[in-house]
Amino acid sequence: MTSRLQMTFLGLSLLACPLLNGQNNCGVQQIQGTYVATISGFANYYPYSGLSVWQFGTDGTVNVPWEAVMFATGRLPVNSYTGTWTLAENCQFTVNTPTLTLKGMVVKNGQEIHMTRSSPLTTASTPAATLAAIDRLTRVTPDKDVVVKCSVAQLNGTYAKSCTGWMGVAAPPAPMQPLTFLGAISLPGDGSFSGGGSLVVGGKSYELQYQTGTINVSEDCTGAARYSLGTGSPTFNEVLHVLEQGKRILAVSVSSPLYTPTTTPLQIDLCELNRIDR
Repeated sequence: MTSRLQMTFLGLSLLACPLLNGQNNCGVQQIQGTYVATISGFANYYPYSGLSVWQFGTDGTVNVPWEAVMFATGRLPVNSYTGTWTLAENCQFTVNTPTLTLKGMVVKNGQEIHMTRSSPLTTASTPAATLAAIDRLTRVTPDKDVVVKCSVAQLNGTYAKSCTGWMGVAAPPAPMQPLTFLGAISLPGDGSFSGGGSLVVGGKSYELQYQTGTINVSEDCTGAARYSLGTGSPTFNEVLHVLEQGKRILAVSVSSPLYTPTTTPLQIDLCELNRIDR
């Protein structure tokens, strides 16, 4: 009898527990604040990557004041837009904007949101690209009205930089090669930087040393970096977002004249810098 009662109690407990029963309970109060997103995927069979800032209101509105996206046949200008969002009790999440539809899941009690984006991507050079990408949002402030100010002086230390992406050896439609980078960057807090590391493209390794590197950061924690690799090197450009009072930086390449005689950008990557000296 005791064993039967114990089994009955266990069964009722499993049914009552939403996690063990396959149910997740999410509420609108979990979705508020400012998030920073990395974007990675493909547009018309070519890599597509970017960064964006999302501000969610508890009234179901969302504001994206800053988004920078790069893909193989062009670069979208830094963009801003608004939209609406809905959240189901099972944590399924949907965002609708005039040009994008994103669907995904809320995880870690609202600390992160993972979504897929799909839409016709229209530019002068690509009239109708097919887009499929993943947005990974991480909350950086608990309230969209909380203002976090950044400055270049916060970027004062040594950072480990890692990048993954793609690089072309010729203009599209030539295939692109996988790219990885790992190195160390020194930022003295005055808008300059130096350092280097190992770049691997298509299985071949190259040792790179940054020269004439500059970085700027706005109060809203967005910024840009420019650098070359020495005499005769082209200039490379990245857009970035500073996190955790300068302890972490996310960056994406927005142009690269490597391996092409045209202005077509062919380096598409996402980079993360983490401070390692303290």
